[in-house]
Amino acid sequence: RKVKKFNKMMFKFVTGAVMLGMVAASQHTMPIKRQQSAKAERRANGELALEPDMRVVGDQPSIPVHSYQSSQFYAEASIGTPEQTFSFIYDTGSSNLWAPGKKFSGHKSYYKHDDSSTYVANGTVFDIEYGSGPVSGFLSEDSVTIDGFTFPQTFAEITDVSGLGTAYTMGKFDGILGLAFDTISVDGIAPPFYNMMDQLDDPVFSFQLPTSDDADGELRFGGYNTDLFTGDLQYVDLEAETYWQIPMEDMKVNGKSFASTKHAIVDSGTSLLAGPTEDVKAFMKEIGAKKIPIVGEYYVSCDDVDSLPELSITLGGGLELTLTGAEYTIPDGPMCLVAAMGIDGLQTPLWILGDTLMQKYYTVFDYGEKRIGFAEAATDSSMLRGTAKATDCNDGSYTISFTDLKVSPDDVEKEAPVTLTASGSLAKPVTSGTYSLDVQFGGTSLFTHSGDACGDDTVELPAGVGTIDITGLTCPAAPGAVEWGLSLTLPSIAPSGDYTIKVTGQDQDSTNTMCIEVDLSL
Repeated sequence: RKVKKFNKMMFKFVTGAVMLGMVAASQHTMPIKRQQSAKAERRANGELALEPDMRVVGDQPSIPVHSYQSSQFYAEASIGTPEQTFSFIYDTGSSNLWAPGKKFSGHKSYYKHDDSSTYVANGTVFDIEYGSGPVSGFLSEDSVTIDGFTFPQTFAEITDVSGLGTAYTMGKFDGILGLAFDTISVDGIAPPFYNMMDQLDDPVFSFQLPTSDDADGELRFGGYNTDLFTGDLQYVDLEAETYWQIPMEDMKVNGKSFASTKHAIVDSGTSLLAGPTEDVKAFMKEIGAKKIPIVGEYYVSCDDVDSLPELSITLGGGLELTLTGAEYTIPDGPMCLVAAMGIDGLQTPLWILGDTLMQKYYTVFDYGEKRIGFAEAATDSSMLRGTAKATDCNDGSYTISFTDLKVSPDDVEKEAPVTLTASGSLAKPVTSGTYSLDVQFGGTSLFTHSGDACGDDTVELPAGVGTIDITGLTCPAAPGAVEWGLSLTLPSIAPSGDYTIKVTGQDQDSTNTMCIEVDLSL
């Protein structure tokens, strides 16, 4: 792997190149076999009923993906019992999991195997040779938890990360979690996705990468999220079970072909596009980019970005993906870096289609059908709009009658709070009590919660799909005017659909006090 550094600390990370360099001599095409997860097989045979769909597609939760200067994309996973949480680059260009060991105390979150009751010592030396130096440590075994799925895993405790340089020491991630095939796994270790596969609805995972540091993307295991892309998914079959490698028919700019290879890998761990050096030179010449001596990067003036020609990438089966000049460049002051670099020395030359492409296209990695799906990502998934209304569901048996319920704003948006202010009258004194919260999605209850009716409370919904802040009664509350409030925030990864939030309350004598329903449609 090579680590690219340039101004504004935009560290370009090329994960696929490491494994490519390591196994180039043994790279080969393998027979492609379709496969279902064990859970999917049981479901198909009628042995497993579909659970209520609380998420959108695939009935599986998702993980927020964070961005660091649009060059490192990372998400959380945990190791051990109790869980120790780390930030990982989920990397489709490699197959091993590693986390920093105790040598990194004081510098990074590090794995403390002595604190885990499920740790099993292994001790086998682990080495990966990066293009700029080694990453090494030793193997350990423990439970790993990814988004609620827990499974046993052999992984590496790392003691030397010199091969990653400043991309690691100044980056936001702690380790790397490989999502490629076991055929390229160092020491033949089963990749994490293999070990969690039987718990999934389908052997699939999907990415939506954020386009800025201001919003999160999504990594979903077991399915994909139709809210996060437009149109239909278009699939390209794999040509090898090593990396996520697919056939590529051509790459063009201004109608001129410059691709010398017919192979590509889709790599979530590589920040840029990377390909044969001569191909890259031809591309840069056509768009008028200038090379910075020694550094080896290509720049154009940011004033010229809107006039740059479109880059066309045609994959197997004739699927054409395109990037505009603004999409294949990265601003760095008055100059813009062209997000492509040369990489040679591989037995089979190929192009690495990294995050530059994946930021524009929602990408589905389908292990079962051995294919990759692409669809243009929704341009601003965090701004999906909807409506909300609130009603007093008092049937006459409650001591609070709310006569004024205000929901704001009128047009609700994901990642923006929806606030309810309820005013009414109280018929009986309240000195203490409880409230009950029932959150439904698509008519199915997905979460219930009880709390103190007096005072404020914050409730985290499951699977990271939202937060509810309650402004409770001020107790003791005398008969007369009374107010109550609620604020709901749904993140961009929350599924779109119909939500109902019902809140009921009882006082110190178990008398019903209030009943409010909030209906939210996104």
